[in-house]
Amino acid sequence: MTHPNGSGSSHGETLRASEVAAQAGAADIRGLTVDGMREALQAAGYRVEVAATGDVPVLRSATGGLAFEVRLANRIADREDFADAAFLASFALQGSLPGDLLNAWNKSRRFARLFVEDADDERKFLVLCMDLSLVGNSNPHALGAQIAIWDSLAQSLVTWLRETLAAASRAGSNDNAAHRAHAQPAASP
Repeated sequence: MTHPNGSGSSHGETLRASEVAAQAGAADIRGLTVDGMREALQAAGYRVEVAATGDVPVLRSATGGLAFEVRLANRIADREDFADAAFLASFALQGSLPGDLLNAWNKSRRFARLFVEDADDERKFLVLCMDLSLVGNSNPHALGAQIAIWDSLAQSLVTWLRETLAAASRAGSNDNAAHRAHAQPAASP
């Protein structure tokens, strides 16, 4: 990595995105880049794989065993950076999950939404999605805070699913749809 003053970093050290921005005197994030997002995730302790889905840059990682993606979106005109991104985690859904359970999650949490996506007639996914837009009025510390919010939501979803599906299973035939529901982490739809 090149140090902001133009010299190479010594001993293969990697500077955190916030350190790079501070050393460069940058206060605002003017756009999200693949490298900047990768560095921010790595600074937060994640391993990151960079890929692409069509022409959409995708960063893949995991938290607490739950795989997730960060998809950059809305390329800024005449630039290589993006205006926003979405954090996504999906679970293969077997059976169905009652809408009132999804609504309970969405009512009790801020910043992210949980929904069922039909990939086709046979495959359904439970998707957790959080939008990220920091352009123009934010700094690297705010990006780090958004990553921490995502981590907290993703981890709490796993616990919520485990507890909610177990409670529905104990309820037995009183809630047959929830009784049959089973969610497990899966590749993105």
